[in-house]
Amino acid sequence: MGSWHQGKLFIEHSLTINHDALHVIAGVILLLLIGIVMRRPIGSWNLWLWLFALALWNETVDLWIERWPDPECNMARARRT
Repeated sequence: MGSWHQGKLFIEHSLTINHDALHVIAGVILLLLIGIVMRRPIGSWNLWLWLFALALWNETVDLWIERWPDPECNMARARRT
């Protein structure tokens, strides 16, 4: 999990794109790639479920790696961004 997080940080710091815009771009690219692999139309609910699962996994890695002194600090940071 640590290497996934390090790779994300490298990409975020290498590009001049906003953090939120990078998530949108990555989500669209992943949706298209999953559609190509599964040979389904973009509006298929299967694709959206796979994308949702990947997003949940990504957020789980973020919460697992980024440790704060107490959970309230971590949640406060998530609400600010």
